[in-house]
Amino acid sequence: MATINEGFRDELIAHRVHLTRYEAGVVSKLVAALSTDDAELAARLLVALEDVPAGAVSVKKLTQVLAPVRDINRKAVTRFFGELGQVLKDFTEYEAGSGFDLMKSLLPEVVGERGLLKKIDAGQAYVRTVTEPFHGYALKGWTDKLEADRFARIVNTVRTGLGSGIAPDEIVKSVRGTKARNWQDGALNKSRANASAIGYSTLAHAAQVVREQTAAANDHLIKAKQWLSTLDNKTSPPCRIRDALQYTPDNQPIKHGIPWGDGPGRLHFHCRSTYTLIFRSWQDMGLLPDDLTSAEKERMNGEVPAASTYPEWISRQRASRQDDILGPVRGKLLRSGGLKLTSFYTEAGRWLTLDELRQRDAAAFKRAGLE
Repeated sequence: MATINEGFRDELIAHRVHLTRYEAGVVSKLVAALSTDDAELAARLLVALEDVPAGAVSVKKLTQVLAPVRDINRKAVTRFFGELGQVLKDFTEYEAGSGFDLMKSLLPEVVGERGLLKKIDAGQAYVRTVTEPFHGYALKGWTDKLEADRFARIVNTVRTGLGSGIAPDEIVKSVRGTKARNWQDGALNKSRANASAIGYSTLAHAAQVVREQTAAANDHLIKAKQWLSTLDNKTSPPCRIRDALQYTPDNQPIKHGIPWGDGPGRLHFHCRSTYTLIFRSWQDMGLLPDDLTSAEKERMNGEVPAASTYPEWISRQRASRQDDILGPVRGKLLRSGGLKLTSFYTEAGRWLTLDELRQRDAAAFKRAGLE
């Protein structure tokens, strides 16, 4: 029988997997919103270049000439962060509710009946998300920084092109990119990558704000935190060394010397780490023997779950969850075909297609009844 701490950890890992999908979809839409006015920006830039005087042009003069372009850039960045703000409102509300519901589903009913389980205010979590810094800036700071960096990139590209004697229409292509390459060969593409990193990190920051407030509101039920890193070929060294390490509720190391830093989700850009809460034993929660069944007492022993890798975690999940994460064919190959999770990837970490898997191990498909 799994303990409450084991169950909570496993559900949080599943939540992190689904959150990764959610983040990808949201960030893709946000970056598309940032690029909505690129055609107008390119047209204004071409017109503005007609007013650029011959010879060397200072950054100050060029900035003045490109004022219409700067206005469009500001509008695009404002739209990006406006839509991100609305996403954060919905996201913090969802995270606050799902975190509470998960604890309520795992803890014995008596915990809720005694009023021991506390739900946080999602509105307060949202305010903290947008006002507290992450990676050095609060959300307003990231707005200003993205706007300034994006415009500076445009100015520098234009100045370089003018200095090299490039024609105005070619300079515009250097800024926006070309349709043949899906606009990815222009200076603005770097700003899209920066916006994407900001989007991912903001959502991770929001998730951790909710987690921190939930832990603080229920500190009478919690004795420790345990770092959970997504262990694959993309995991950063700082996250690898922290995986499964324990920290006190106020983020002090337990039996090791590795600092918490900015915490999971905020340790670096696009950090995919999270953490689980280690609940106290039923005795340390102040519950009485008659409050619980024997099974509930056994599940609420306060023990810390043993370290678990992602392949180990997914191997013990229910079939429907395996199919949801891996796809139904790979799910059957995992359960009945004798394949391990690592078999679905190349040594470089690339996800193998089903045809490639079949070429590598046709017998596994037969064992899984897929032939």
